[in-house]
Amino acid sequence: MTLEVALNSILDKMVIMIGHEGFFWPSQNTNTIGNWNLETAYKLKMQKEGGLLVFYGSEIEDKNITFPAGTHLVPVINSNPLSAADILKAAILNLHSASTA
Repeated sequence: MTLEVALNSILDKMVIMIGHEGFFWPSQNTNTIGNWNLETAYKLKMQKEGGLLVFYGSEIEDKNITFPAGTHLVPVINSNPLSAADILKAAILNLHSASTA
């Protein structure tokens, strides 16, 4: 799925989206990320509030993630609300920092 299709409901409110693969900057017609990847986390900068709901593909079977040394964006894919504490409790002993932005 293209980023334009996946983000259609917020394109006019979004400034830029950044991922490990690159960035998507709609106002400059620049996309170095490629297509939407359900297993990748992205950081968005919004100029106005907007909502995004993306449903496609099948459920991910292997839900384990191994992190090599370094900084990582972690996708949290869930249809139910979760607190950051619940998400991070398994990793909390080795976690140095976490951010909501």
